[in-house]
Amino acid sequence: MWLINGSQEQLGTGFFKDNILVINFNYKGDDELIYKGVVIYKCITKDLLDGFWSEKYGNPLYLGVERCYRVGTQKRELVN
Repeated sequence: MWLINGSQEQLGTGFFKDNILVINFNYKGDDELIYKGVVIYKCITKDLLDGFWSEKYGNPLYLGVERCYRVGTQKRELVN
């Protein structure tokens, strides 16, 4: 379970292999409907995940992107 913006609770299950974390998630929207999707993270360091996600009925041409930081660590951008 994780919390988005301090208010939206999301649940999920997944697996981890070769520094890749895959999670099938679901959450209840403001309209009380259940939404489902998948998020895939690459573990950059022990404190940083770089990921992308898509929802089941979302626009198939759109992938959301996000970066996850371990709680209590500083956000630092990677230099490519």
